[in-house]
Amino acid sequence: MTFSDTKMLIMRKSDVVRRMRPYQEKLAQLMIDDICDGKLPTTIKEIQNRYRDHIGPELRFETNRGWNGDIRDAAIWTLVKNGFAKMGAVQLATETPDGHQTLEKWKVSREELHIAAQIEISYGGNRKTFARWTESARHTQVHYAGSGAVYVYTDSRLDHLGDVCTKIGRHEYSGIGNVRTRILQQYGTSTPGIPILWHIFRTDREKDLENHLHRKFSKMRITGGFGSEWFQVSPDEVFSAVRDAAEDWGLTSADGND
Repeated sequence: MTFSDTKMLIMRKSDVVRRMRPYQEKLAQLMIDDICDGKLPTTIKEIQNRYRDHIGPELRFETNRGWNGDIRDAAIWTLVKNGFAKMGAVQLATETPDGHQTLEKWKVSREELHIAAQIEISYGGNRKTFARWTESARHTQVHYAGSGAVYVYTDSRLDHLGDVCTKIGRHEYSGIGNVRTRILQQYGTSTPGIPILWHIFRTDREKDLENHLHRKFSKMRITGGFGSEWFQVSPDEVFSAVRDAAEDWGLTSADGND
C-alpha cells in the first residue's frame, strides 16, 4: 500500500474490508442504540451525515478497481446493504430525486439488528453463514435474567450420529445475538457440524454458575481432546440441573418470577 500524490491510500479490496471493520463495530453500536430509541434513519445519506464523524478518522482510499472514497462512507454503505438490508432488518427502497437511497420498515429489535450487523462485520454478509446462524438457534430457549450468560450447545453432526456431547460455556453478555456470535466464532473450517444452541441461562454470576455445572458433571467430562468444556450429558440434563438449583443461585425470570 502506498500514498498517492493526493494523499489517497492505494489499497487492495481485502485491506479496505479489514480496515473498515472497526468503523462498522462502532457504527453498529450507535445505530442500534438510536434505532431502538426511535431515531430511525430514512436514507443512507442521513446515516452518513449523522454518524460519519463519530465512528473514526477520515481515511481516503482507492482500489483502482472502481471502489474509492472515504472509508467511513464505505463502512456505512456495506453495513446497511450487506448487513441490515440483506438480513431483512430494513428495506432499501427507491432513490430520492437527489439520488439518495431510502430506508423503510426498520425492525426495531435490538437482537435482530445485532445479528444482522454481525453477519456483515464477522462474516462479510455471507448468506450461507446466515443459514447456519438460523439453524443454530432453531431450538434455543432463554431462561432467567442477568447481564451474563451460561450457554449450552451441541454439534449437529454428533447429534445426527447419536453421540451425546454437550458444551457448557459462558459469556459476559446475555443477549441472544451476543451468545450466538460467540459460539459461531468458536467454530472454524475444521469443524463439519453446526453448533446447535439449546439453552441460555442469564445470570449476573455466569463464571460461578459455569464452574458449578462443570463440577457437577465432572465425571462426565470428555477428555483427550482440545475442548475442555464438553460433557457426555444431554442439554436437558444441564437444564434440569440449573432448574433444580435456581433458588440457591437466585435465578429469576425477567419479570421476577422463578
